[in-house]
Amino acid sequence: MTLRNVTQAACQVSLFCTRVAASSSAGCSTSSSANFEPLGRGLHRMFLTAAVPQGYIQTWADVRGRRVEPFSIVQQEVDIVSERLRHSVSTGIPALKTAAEYFFRHGMEGKRLRPTLALLMSSALSPSAPPPEYLQVDLRPAAEHAPELRRRQQRIAEIAELIHVASLLHDDVIDDAETRRGVVSLNNVMGNKTAILAGDFLLARASVSLAALRNPETVVLMSQVLEHLVSGEIMQMTATSEQLLDLDHYMAKTYCKTASLMANSSRSIAVLAGVTPAVCDMAWSYGRHLGLAFQARLSCRSGAVL
Repeated sequence: MTLRNVTQAACQVSLFCTRVAASSSAGCSTSSSANFEPLGRGLHRMFLTAAVPQGYIQTWADVRGRRVEPFSIVQQEVDIVSERLRHSVSTGIPALKTAAEYFFRHGMEGKRLRPTLALLMSSALSPSAPPPEYLQVDLRPAAEHAPELRRRQQRIAEIAELIHVASLLHDDVIDDAETRRGVVSLNNVMGNKTAILAGDFLLARASVSLAALRNPETVVLMSQVLEHLVSGEIMQMTATSEQLLDLDHYMAKTYCKTASLMANSSRSIAVLAGVTPAVCDMAWSYGRHLGLAFQARLSCRSGAVL
């Protein structure tokens, strides 16, 4: 298989995974949703109750026949999660504070895809819109247990972003990257050692928040993400020339490096919601396919498919 063939295959995989992901969520909102009952009773509400005031979508009629911007559906909630993140990564050690906050500063947060996905899944599995008080920043310490379901699901969104940013800091050191998100990378500003330790610090904060959920299954799920991130990076670093042209190797590596975080955080949201194992499987599958499609599309655009 040539590199061109692999590129074309990856693009086809991206399209396929996008369609499968869509069929796992919004597709359940059509008349065919009866086929998923009772398994998809909550999941098909992705665009039905991903609600709250100020223009949030309330009914399927609101979106039928028009394009929906998914980021806007939970934008207000993502913003309060981002604000909480800025508080949670603060520390009294000046150099560590500067490093840990580097990609959480206003205007530096990136797309926040992973928190958005987690909160969309939370809304999809909720029987009603979250009350207004959950759109206020929760300033309780990371180690303090949040008894409210929506707050615990917001913690999953935070944990996912902490893990993601930590992986970016580590990746930039491995790749000797000069820029990230349009600015000079942290390793170029403060050195490799500080960048690595800042990533470790973010993972430590994520671990504290994860433990505070007091849910063993979510701890296992989100901990597996860390294992997968390391495995994926090693797969990429040690790939042979044959593996570089192997689509199966690409998909396995992409799952580890990108899709695992989306899949396991989506499943964690479902686990906390207390839905059936079958719906938890659907949530995981949605995150996996979306993650694979997302990375395959990026690879095609950059020309670095493998």
